[in-house]
Amino acid sequence: MKKVLKALPILIAALALTFCAAACSPATLEDYYRETSKIDELQTLAENNSTDEMTATCSIEGNTVICEYQFNVGIDSSQASMLNELLESETYQQTFYDLVNQLRDEYRLRSITAKVVYKNISGNILAEKEYNPD
Repeated sequence: MKKVLKALPILIAALALTFCAAACSPATLEDYYRETSKIDELQTLAENNSTDEMTATCSIEGNTVICEYQFNVGIDSSQASMLNELLESETYQQTFYDLVNQLRDEYRLRSITAKVVYKNISGNILAEKEYNPD
């Protein structure tokens, strides 16, 4: 479980590098990725951060970057509680606030947010949080 939780900041750093490649300001992040076919790169980054215990996916809806993690193993209630605490922790919040602010500066879009979702083996949501520094 700890390996799984350590993978998130690595994915965020990789996402930030990928997003910084834009030459002009799109209407939305989703538009930029659709126009440049970079969504495949985003998904490759997520796949590289998947483990035997967890499958990672990334997508963009409008101006929201969504990082979704689905566990491939059973998660008990104490582990689910730990995920919720982790998403509320100052360290995770700051990581995502930094990502959002970087993307806002790069694309000159003020409405960008990041969303993290953890799902159990059945696909039910265990924990989720949207990060918007405003």
